[in-house]
Amino acid sequence: MKEVLIATFRILCVTFRWASEDERSKVGFYLEPHPIRWHVLITGEAEVFVQDLSKASTILHTPCKVRFQDKVYDLLYIRSGLGGSAITIGISSKEASPYTVWELYTDTPVKGASASSEDIRAHAEREIRWAADMRGEQEE
Repeated sequence: MKEVLIATFRILCVTFRWASEDERSKVGFYLEPHPIRWHVLITGEAEVFVQDLSKASTILHTPCKVRFQDKVYDLLYIRSGLGGSAITIGISSKEASPYTVWELYTDTPVKGASASSEDIRAHAEREIRWAADMRGEQEE
């Protein structure tokens, strides 16, 4: 099947989340691994696409997919992030267990946001530094 590209986004950082309350209840909030791993410096491009099923007269439900770092993931949701200014893409991944939901923060402003792409990148840089400090990581 042919892919139909919907949009391409520049990714500034990624937040890893546990998907279910059941997973969260197994570990205390301040114990490791923490249910959320905030703003990790992982960058690249993400492509959101669907499969073109080439059925002109048939309505078919096809899930959206996201290609990020040469792998394909299921699209879970799209929301605003980084203070409500940036498009954030939620994907499903089994690669960083128990973090099965990844949020990809883009530099694309949401409609009506007063922040520019440059403002969003600066906000992401602050959040990445804050999160690294909270995890006790050194800046490179």
